[in-house]
Amino acid sequence: MRPKPGFDNNEAAVLLEMYEAPDGTHNTYSLALQISRAKVGTPEAVQAVALTKRASEQLIEKGLVRGKRQKDGQGVYFTDLKLTIEGERAAIRQRDLMAAGKKAIEETAEGSDAIAEMLNKAREEGD
Repeated sequence: MRPKPGFDNNEAAVLLEMYEAPDGTHNTYSLALQISRAKVGTPEAVQAVALTKRASEQLIEKGLVRGKRQKDGQGVYFTDLKLTIEGERAAIRQRDLMAAGKKAIEETAEGSDAIAEMLNKAREEGD
């Protein structure tokens, strides 16, 4: 069974974080803290690590990331995470897709503001 195309929010965050810091040494724990901005030892950090572990595994399964598998008291995690060539391509596509989505949302918001202004003006003229 082939993995489904596209990325969930956690996978996208891992891809983009790794792409934006190409010379960084990435591991499951450091990525989780960089992405979530959670403080070490908090429940938020524990949740972020779990989500990042799963996202890393999914990206490895898709052939977009490679790394060295390790194990500790919390289970399997990865060190020396690197994007593969296909992972770099996917990160670029994801970045561009997110930028296009942001632009579309901004344009929709501007259009909504213009419509609201026209409706308010029509109401004022009707009174």
